[in-house]
Amino acid sequence: MVAKIMKKIIIAAALLTLSYVMALAQPQREASLSLRIEPETSDYVEGQDLPIRLTFRNVSKTPITFTLAENDKDPPGFIWARVWDSKGNLLTQNDTLKDGWWTFWVMWSSTYTEKPSDRISLLRGEKYTRTVNLRGLLAGCPGLPRGLKAGTYRVQLALGADVSNEIEITIMSKSQPQKGAKGAKA
Repeated sequence: MVAKIMKKIIIAAALLTLSYVMALAQPQREASLSLRIEPETSDYVEGQDLPIRLTFRNVSKTPITFTLAENDKDPPGFIWARVWDSKGNLLTQNDTLKDGWWTFWVMWSSTYTEKPSDRISLLRGEKYTRTVNLRGLLAGCPGLPRGLKAGTYRVQLALGADVSNEIEITIMSKSQPQKGAKGAKA
């Protein structure tokens, strides 16, 4: 019994370390990528997908390339999230990724192999936009064992050292009438 538990702990630690190392493996570059997020909908409902629009913009003077592991999946790899409740409590705080970042990729195995579709190249000023399911990104987060419940939250996403703006979203319970997500904070 103890051996089984230890084996699970060792595997979990190895997977967490792998996710962290993979995120740090992004090519080193000067600040050249701007991330901007905004609610994809005004009707967030508890227990349903939580789509967030994520826009990457090349703010450098030269073309850049970055990687979104498993870019054909939602959410893709290398994207991290931080979530605070309405009282300012950091809900994604964990012992694996620093500064309260979380990604469900810490739950994945080390079988990732980069595909051509995972590489995103942007010319100067060019943008790449995709939707990320925040609910999927937060799966397995120790501080959110049952996901985000009805309430108001501040959300931020990152790709390595590139950090987005914060937005506020309101999630309604399944039984409440639909209200809207609040707009992005500058």
